[in-house]
Amino acid sequence: MSKLSTYHELHLLFQSFPKIRYPHKGSQDNGFYILYERGERTSFGLPRIVRIGNYSGTGRLFGKHSPSSNRSVFRRHIGKCLLARDGNTQASLEERITHYLRQHFSFVLLPRVPDDEIRARLYAGLIATLAQSEERRCSKNWLGRWHPSRVVREGCLWNIAHTSDRRLSNQEILFLHEHLSKQHTS
Repeated sequence: MSKLSTYHELHLLFQSFPKIRYPHKGSQDNGFYILYERGERTSFGLPRIVRIGNYSGTGRLFGKHSPSSNRSVFRRHIGKCLLARDGNTQASLEERITHYLRQHFSFVLLPRVPDDEIRARLYAGLIATLAQSEERRCSKNWLGRWHPSRVVREGCLWNIAHTSDRRLSNQEILFLHEHLSKQHTS
């Protein structure tokens, strides 16, 4: 029996949570969101994680993705790529970003991690683990290929920070499994 790679294991782990589409009015605090983009799949056929987000205040997660790219690093990433790919068009950039988010993304909300230090380490480790995996691949049509930073283009993630940090350890992955299974069943 072959052992799954960490990259594969993380994608499987998050599949058990319901996917949510934009717009969403719910709120949680001190957790993560796992973002998926339409058309992006792993080499083993699962929807590919394209961003890890960390949120820490009631309602802040979705307020960040409201129509103002000045409020969200992620919206700025999308805007840069849309401009590089399509140039200026009749529609405002903010409208294009919002439309792209609503048409192309779904996400999973992971349960609250009450300890700020553990949450910060898991957040950084998840990004690093995905970005450094030899299995990471993005489709030829992935919008991130138009990003000016090679960290996004080559990492196949809409994350720049933490991509070269320390990957998750086996102990941290075990903690993540246990934390999510406790929260998911309650």
